Amino acid sequence: LLLMAKAIEQESSDNLVKAMQLNSLGVDQLGTEFHDPFRLNMSELTDEGKILTWKAMGAGGGGVIGVILDEKADSKEVIGQLEEVGWSNIPWNIDFEGVTRTEVNF
Repeated sequence: LLLMAKAIEQESSDNLVKAMQLNSLGVDQLGTEFHDPFRLNMSELTDEGKILTWKAMGAGGGGVIGVILDEKADSKEVIGQLEEVGWSNIPWNIDFEGVTRTEVNF
């Protein structure tokens, strides 16, 4: 039940992959339409052993997915393969500030 929390606590990439896979299975049970726009390309890369798991992100999929690559995979090759079919890469960055709001009085 708390596999993702356990994965983060133990810094376990195996459990992180399993947790994402379980989450994706749950999303597919709600409706395959959330993952269908990505499924063909992700299935090919998964079958090739380049991607360990992937997940649609954002509300209703949002047109964005998170991908965990196999440690032996060449990320530039995977990105290039997806760019060839019209995808764009958004590099993962940690935001240390989050959303900030400044109040302005007129």
